[in-house]
Amino acid sequence: MLLLCRVQASWRGYRVRRQIKDKKVHEVRKKVQEAMRNVKEENKLYYRTSLALDFLLTYRQLSQMLQALIHLGL
Repeated sequence: MLLLCRVQASWRGYRVRRQIKDKKVHEVRKKVQEAMRNVKEENKLYYRTSLALDFLLTYRQLSQMLQALIHLGL
């Protein structure tokens, strides 16, 4: 049953994407797909979050935490 739902959802998504005629939507989709291909590992949210948590758990002084947060760009 789960497999049938997945196949049906995939087919519906494919059909809706094929029906989109708006050029703007198509251009935005292409830009998002290219951005997803070019993303660097160190810029991903989960990586930055784990790094920030590691800094917060490692450093005990406020000045060190501030330096770590500045380094992360937060």
